[in-house]
Amino acid sequence: MAKEVIDISRIRGCLLGALAGDCLGRKFEGNTFIFTNKNDSQKYRQDVLNYVEECFWIIGPKERLKYTDDTAMARVVAATLVDKNYFDAKAMAKGFVETYFSEKCNRGYGGNISQVFKKLRDSDFDDVFLPAEFQFDAKGSYGNGGAMRVAPVALYFSNDLEAALHVAKEQCRITHSNPDAIMGAVLIAFAVYQACHAEQTLSQSEWIANLLKFIQQKCADIYPNTSTTKNAYYEKLSLFSNLIKNDSPRAEVSTLLGNGTAALDSVPAALFSFIKCMNPVDGISMRNPLQRTIAYAISLSGDTDTIATMAGAIAGALYGDVHIPGALYYAMEGSEFYSEIALKMHRFLQDAQDFIKLLSNASKTEIVDSGLSRFDQRTEEASASSYFQFYGCLAQQQNMMQDFIRTSTYQRAVLANLDDFKDKVVLDVGAGSGILSFFAVQAEAKTVYAIEASSMAVHCETLTKSNGYEDRIKVIAEKVENAVLPELVDTIISEPMGCMLLNERMLESFVHARKFLKPGGKMYPTIGDLHFAPFSDEILYAETCAKANFWAQDHFHGINLSALKTQGFLEFFRQPIVDTFHCGILMAHGLKYTIDFSTCAEESFQRIEIPFDFEMKRTCFVHGMAFWFDVAFIGTNSTVWLSTSPSEPLTHWYQVRCQIMHPLFCKIDSHLTGTVIFVANKRQSYDIELTMSCDGKSTTNVLDLKYPFFRYNGQPVQPPPGNQNISPTDAYWSMVRQQPTTSEQHFAVNGNSAIVGVDVNDPQSMAQNAVNAWNAAGASTSSFSESAFSAAGYNHLGGPGYVGTVYDSSLMFYPEEENSIQVADYNMSRG
Repeated sequence: MAKEVIDISRIRGCLLGALAGDCLGRKFEGNTFIFTNKNDSQKYRQDVLNYVEECFWIIGPKERLKYTDDTAMARVVAATLVDKNYFDAKAMAKGFVETYFSEKCNRGYGGNISQVFKKLRDSDFDDVFLPAEFQFDAKGSYGNGGAMRVAPVALYFSNDLEAALHVAKEQCRITHSNPDAIMGAVLIAFAVYQACHAEQTLSQSEWIANLLKFIQQKCADIYPNTSTTKNAYYEKLSLFSNLIKNDSPRAEVSTLLGNGTAALDSVPAALFSFIKCMNPVDGISMRNPLQRTIAYAISLSGDTDTIATMAGAIAGALYGDVHIPGALYYAMEGSEFYSEIALKMHRFLQDAQDFIKLLSNASKTEIVDSGLSRFDQRTEEASASSYFQFYGCLAQQQNMMQDFIRTSTYQRAVLANLDDFKDKVVLDVGAGSGILSFFAVQAEAKTVYAIEASSMAVHCETLTKSNGYEDRIKVIAEKVENAVLPELVDTIISEPMGCMLLNERMLESFVHARKFLKPGGKMYPTIGDLHFAPFSDEILYAETCAKANFWAQDHFHGINLSALKTQGFLEFFRQPIVDTFHCGILMAHGLKYTIDFSTCAEESFQRIEIPFDFEMKRTCFVHGMAFWFDVAFIGTNSTVWLSTSPSEPLTHWYQVRCQIMHPLFCKIDSHLTGTVIFVANKRQSYDIELTMSCDGKSTTNVLDLKYPFFRYNGQPVQPPPGNQNISPTDAYWSMVRQQPTTSEQHFAVNGNSAIVGVDVNDPQSMAQNAVNAWNAAGASTSSFSESAFSAAGYNHLGGPGYVGTVYDSSLMFYPEEENSIQVADYNMSRG
């Protein structure tokens, strides 16, 4: 069975990791293979660390980074596979030759390779393997040229290991036919293949064991009549465990494993660098595992660019492109080419998988659509139709746009981070009316691709043209899963959050769009925090029970409904409640589950399991779990938060509560434990399984997030009953009588508000000081103007305080209340 398609982040990570190793290793290539002077050795390695640190720093390297022959040939391998859709040895050989003769002076090719390329050209590529076979007395070259360029092969055939190994061998034979060279190329291909599919939790010892086992399996094919244990690669890789265990110095590693241009001297060094740097390394204070791998590989000296290229490819395939900083990406020659190749490879792999699924279903009676996108695969047709029809209505777009908190926060996040938008290419996923695209243009984005799958795309284009932005905002009427862009983007912006963060499953489309994102690019929003806490609400519980009890009637217009009582309770308690509430109903400090949209896998949204353990702050009956979310826009210039917390202004997302049918009694300081599990369904939503236990009692409920109950009625939120420890009436009048003394206090006269220096506990002084201040400003005591106060040195502030009016030079004042005189939107204070 074919493997699942690897994430595009791993494809890009592998190619860009190899490129970074080549570009950074180029600076140190050819240094003395083994330093005999300890001081020279230490200085060299410190120079390496400083340089790698500089290149991976947030502002990037000081210079444009050039690649060597390693990348020049790997580019040919990648481009040929993508263009031909298979391994074409003749086309690849032609690519090698054309590239060599067009730029050989700039790339540092080995001297002997020119003979092979000249013979290939002179023979008109009649037999592309023959020239290499006659090298070195017909023994062939044992150099590392076949290994240094093999990573694209492992990526392209990442769904078929045997095909990857076969092509790795054949592409090597074009220039290097010696068994050592072939084994090196096959080993690196295997390592990259494994890294593409491996979990990051795979241990160092497991990696070593897998490589040794692989050599045992392939040794006889490449080295006929040679026992595995006597194979030089097997012997060197057998040293890995002790070298890691003993934390052997790099001089010893270089001596035992090699660091030269021969495949046998560089491939083991590259493999060891990758495995060694899976864990922190003494003397290399770098948390970025890809950066650490490249630094260690270069520090082994010798053929630094090739060792770092191979090690970087494996590490990048395992860790993904998230570890390539944006500044380094833009500084490296060839990064854009590799990003485009990665996108094409990923499309090829996806198409290949769809074709395999088509063949596997050929015997079935139902029609199979081999062109189904990720969205179509996970979504019922009826759900998708209803969804896009809903968002194709202007009324729904208006509802979201008029959410002042939502819209203003997005605009502020964009305008506060101009470095992420100005002169950048931006992708707006699920553009709707195009409001976020317009914000990007306000921030001087160069080009915005606004992808919208509903009929709203027509209205979006209308607004784009009417506002004169049709040259900068390109509307694409398509699902992001099906869309094709002419270029990669610097920033992706979207409003993909649904009720309870996860509803509608648009987060998956948002994450899927990362296939268009340049390494180091920005995601707006960047992270999402799903908060939750147990709540107690007898009113809500009684209300739900009352609705369900409708079906308990045994005489409704003469009909007995009670046979549906149980089903009625199940259905009503299966509905999440969408409304808002007072924080006083929360019975424990909340927990949160964080999703990083920049790094999370699309598949991670299929099933989300969150364990919890709450320490109860009150003795109460727990009626369920309350949920809300925050998202952060972590930009280059600033971080902006959008919150749907019950403690913050209300948004159109409200908050969500999941009830349980059988409330749990919990004592103060007891622990409420359990799990909340979200299981994605094809209705663009989730089934929620909530299990909780306290003091030996447990309860479970399963809810359907697709069909919540919208309970919010616009009424002010009330605190829970019994929440006061003192008389609320006494507390109110005490607050009125005991206002804190201050040198500044708000006033409003004739609708105009001011802050003046008075003692609020002294009404007579308060009034007289206000009148004196106004007289000093040259204003009448019966009226006052902002201009008069400005002339007297008063500054514009804001916020209401006390209100009042003037009668015969006497100021009447009282605390501001709902029915009092309206306070103006500005206040004044002495400057």
